[in-house]
Amino acid sequence: MKKLSALFLVFLIALAACNSNEGKEKYTMTDAQLGLTPQQADGRRVYNQHCLQCHSSYTKESRKSFSLKAIYSYKTMPSGTPTNDERISDVVIHGKRMMPSTTISPDELQALIAYLHTL
Repeated sequence: MKKLSALFLVFLIALAACNSNEGKEKYTMTDAQLGLTPQQADGRRVYNQHCLQCHSSYTKESRKSFSLKAIYSYKTMPSGTPTNDERISDVVIHGKRMMPSTTISPDELQALIAYLHTL
């Protein structure tokens, strides 16, 4: 009986962790609170306009596609594309599989890349 109670407690803790708000509060934080440089703040605005509807940024939750939280900590993206500035820029501009191409200026692209490095 004690083992069953302990297993149930572990289950409840795991369930609470899955439903936690970890990272979600960052969506409401200001650029200054996040410690973003002006370029990264510009990138955050580009991200919110073009990427956030499909990719979460501060949580691992999936939206229409995978989260971009800590994207640069992975050797490759889920598509198998190497995770580096050149490949990410290429995917943003030209699209890949279900991701559409994005029309942004070179400055916006550089700002977006700078912001992605903060996730």
